[in-house]
Amino acid sequence: MCHETALPLFRNIGDRLGEANTLRSLGDVYLSIAEHGEACAHYEQALPLYYSIGHRLGQANTLRRLGDVHLSLAKTKEARDSYDQARSLYRSMGARLGEANCHLGLADLHRAEGDLEVATALYQQALVTYQIIGMPYNAAMALQHLGHTAKAAGDIAQARQYYQQALEGFTAIGSPLAVDVQDDLHTLPATRE
Repeated sequence: MCHETALPLFRNIGDRLGEANTLRSLGDVYLSIAEHGEACAHYEQALPLYYSIGHRLGQANTLRRLGDVHLSLAKTKEARDSYDQARSLYRSMGARLGEANCHLGLADLHRAEGDLEVATALYQQALVTYQIIGMPYNAAMALQHLGHTAKAAGDIAQARQYYQQALEGFTAIGSPLAVDVQDDLHTLPATRE
């Protein structure tokens, strides 16, 4: 792995930002393959480096990813704390994409806890921000999650509407996730004519 090769080089020359970025990237790789312990360990090594050099965006990104790890492990308190800390940092910097990503993570957390009303409100906040800043992939993802939430709430008509909008969004950008949304649509009960 190139990151593992780069890490000692950054350490040898004393480049703490390069080291922190590489550790966070390694965490991202491990998270993508569901190696949660390794992901967490790398993020926790990167975080104090970002703090020591005052790199607030690095701190926020790492905290958000730690929230994702904790959410995957159903550690709701830790996930909420990480997302809240990251969201506060993003907000203070005016980093709207990061803040919206935290809303998405927090919404997933609330949906997992069965608090569908709060989840819906957070997904909608994320969706609006993604639309305003021109992130069509993220907007389609928020719509898909809104569909899941409406389905869980028993509002099949609303779920269908969200899934259809997500399908249109993913299709417009050529994302393979359009297939997943088609599957979501097929899981919904047929409408009465």
